[in-house]
Amino acid sequence: MSAWQGSVSRCQDWPGLDWLNHHAMLQDLRNQRGIPLRFVQQDAPLSALAFEQQINQCGTIPCRTRHWHDWFNALIWLRFPLSKAILNQLHIQAGDSARQRGRLRDALTLFDECGIIIRYRDPILARALQQHQWHEVWWQQRQQASTQLDYTLFGHAEYEKGLAPFRGWTAKALYLPDSPLPLDQQLAAALRDGALSSPRDLKPLPVLGVPGWHAGQDEAFYQDQDYFRPLRQPHPAPDARLGLKTKQAATAA
Repeated sequence: MSAWQGSVSRCQDWPGLDWLNHHAMLQDLRNQRGIPLRFVQQDAPLSALAFEQQINQCGTIPCRTRHWHDWFNALIWLRFPLSKAILNQLHIQAGDSARQRGRLRDALTLFDECGIIIRYRDPILARALQQHQWHEVWWQQRQQASTQLDYTLFGHAEYEKGLAPFRGWTAKALYLPDSPLPLDQQLAAALRDGALSSPRDLKPLPVLGVPGWHAGQDEAFYQDQDYFRPLRQPHPAPDARLGLKTKQAATAA
């Protein structure tokens, strides 16, 4: 987001649609159909599907002015144009109705709103985070982890939460191996190849635990299991034999 810091700071008021469309034009922002994209004023509520259809069919991105949520969404379009265009295409291809959304669109929406990308060079550390070994990775192996894991917020709702950070702030993580490709290009390819098919493909990540992202990151902070929750163990499947024995006993009685 720092790329626009200077341009935004020169604005005397909220950057409006003209500012967004100027940068969209500079980047030649387009959807997957090749239609140039522009931001337009949203005056009436839209369903999630209608929102995506408007982007795909008309090349217009609805945006409420002076609205933090939509402002951050617009910036993500400018920062990740390839990935956002792929997300839009996948929403359309899913073929869900306006009233019913399947697992794929649930996953796409969750990542679009709440996603964080973790690029890893050490798969063991990445796996440890997926297993909720927060203290081990972020405290005990903090120095190594800082060189092996990179974090990038993607979900625009996460940036909105960052305006007033709170204990409990959690994002949904998509893990990608290190790559020489620019992050947007790598992410777009991963999404195109089916990296997301269900919300379960995204793993929870306590955002304030990312090293350097919050003050007061001492050992006690990482030992707070109300925030840094251990991985929930799946319940064992009921023993079918037990049910059979119970049925046999009842029959015998």
